[in-house]
Amino acid sequence: MQCSKVLLSNRRPGKLVAGIAPPARSVAARLNTRQRRLFGASQAQQLGHGGITRIAEITGLDWKTIRKGIKEQIVIPETIRKRLNLKEGAQFVVVGEGDVVILKVITAPSLETFDALIQQARQQAKVAGLERADIAKAVSKARERK
Repeated sequence: MQCSKVLLSNRRPGKLVAGIAPPARSVAARLNTRQRRLFGASQAQQLGHGGITRIAEITGLDWKTIRKGIKEQIVIPETIRKRLNLKEGAQFVVVGEGDVVILKVITAPSLETFDALIQQARQQAKVAGLERADIAKAVSKARERK
């Protein structure tokens, strides 16, 4: 799968990019083009000087693609970042209408919350009589619509 380049080094096959936890493999494998670009930009910025080149080598993304991802990011004034306790790399849902833009911070659930959500989904699937094959078909059908 092409997306695996996001996680694996071209120079040292099988070695994970620093800072990416193993559970992220399944998530990164599902990133679309824009998400990979923003992921690369975020990782490059965290590395600092030389980050674009290094992430380009590791991920296989073109350095221009990573640069574009960096330009797509928004800079929020320091006073607002401190007041809202926003950290570098924070992500937002952006909604715009007319001349108004609203940013809503996206926060990842804790592992405990995520586990509870998965358990709840499994229970609901069992009650509904869904099998793994049903889920695979639904996912495949949804992906075809895109």
